[in-house]
Amino acid sequence: MAIAFSYSGLTQEVLDCTAEAQRHNCPVVAVTKVDGSSNLATMADAVLGVAASEPLVRSGAMASRMAQLMVVDALYAAYVASDYERATHVIKQNYIEKQER
Repeated sequence: MAIAFSYSGLTQEVLDCTAEAQRHNCPVVAVTKVDGSSNLATMADAVLGVAASEPLVRSGAMASRMAQLMVVDALYAAYVASDYERATHVIKQNYIEKQER
C-alpha cells in the first residue's frame, strides 16, 4: 500500500507517484483535504480527509501540515496497537539509550 500526502491534492510529484503505484497494482490511500474533489482524491482507492482552512496558494502550510502529521501519528498508533507485542519488540530493537558523558 502507498500513502500519498498532498493537502491540495494537486502536487504533480505526488500525482505522478500515485499513478506509478497504481500501474503496479498497489492500493493508494490519499491524505488530502476533506472535500474529496481533488485530483489525488479521485485517483486514490481510499481517502483520509484532513480539515484545515488554508488557501491553496500559501507559503507556510502550517495548518495542513499539522493535520497530516496527526494522521501519521494516528496510523502509527493503530499499527502498533494491532500487534503490540511484535511492534514493541521491533521498537526496542531500534532504541538507542543515551550514554552519560
